[in-house]
Amino acid sequence: MEAPIEVFLSYAREDGQLAQQFKNHLSILQLQGLITWYDLDMTPPGVNWREDINRHLDSAQIILLLISPDFLASNYAYEEMQRALERHTVGTARVIPIILRPIRWKSTPLGELQPLPKDGKAMTAWKSFDLAFLDVTRGIREAIEDVAANPSISASKQAPETLEPSARSKFEQLANDLLKSNASIRGYEYVMRYSDNLEEKAQAQKSIETQSILTRHYLNEYQTLANQLRVRIPPEIAQISARLGNIESRVS
Repeated sequence: MEAPIEVFLSYAREDGQLAQQFKNHLSILQLQGLITWYDLDMTPPGVNWREDINRHLDSAQIILLLISPDFLASNYAYEEMQRALERHTVGTARVIPIILRPIRWKSTPLGELQPLPKDGKAMTAWKSFDLAFLDVTRGIREAIEDVAANPSISASKQAPETLEPSARSKFEQLANDLLKSNASIRGYEYVMRYSDNLEEKAQAQKSIETQSILTRHYLNEYQTLANQLRVRIPPEIAQISARLGNIESRVS
């Protein structure tokens, strides 16, 4: 696969804890360079969150809807669903309902779509939540391969190298900042892992948290510019995003 598939993750805020577990499993696909994703928690400070979400919703190649009673009861989540289905209908995106909690979803506009997990059994109804995640991840991986082979969806973005010089230079600078910031985090992680000095380890932890905020800033700038110019995000940047998500989940 030439570049990661862009995934949009939509869920109700009431399902935030379950969604975080879901994102932890998605990060495995991101670390493998298969996807990069966006969700409502990634809007940068000072940015209009509705405009930012709509921009990503309009550019994503796969749209995952975490279906629950709270999702279908949310006016805004329902609007996101309708917007996603419009793109699915014209063939510019793939919409996949993920049945998170039990709900009569088949009577909704999603009823004609193939859901995950298999047979539409809600994830919280499985005996093992990990097995439910495994089934969903398998289905998403199949969708990634299918979308990558679909020209109407996968060929909609260009490589950074094809941009005109000034825009390409901006991408290269942001990528360089990201790589440097990520390298700093890895250095502090080395101290955390191998140092016997508790003071050094405490300082390294603070530095990781500070550097992660800076890295998130660079990453948000990169992703926003990529969406504006319809540019594919390279695997190495997607991997930084996945690692950063893992760090942030540990800190929180």
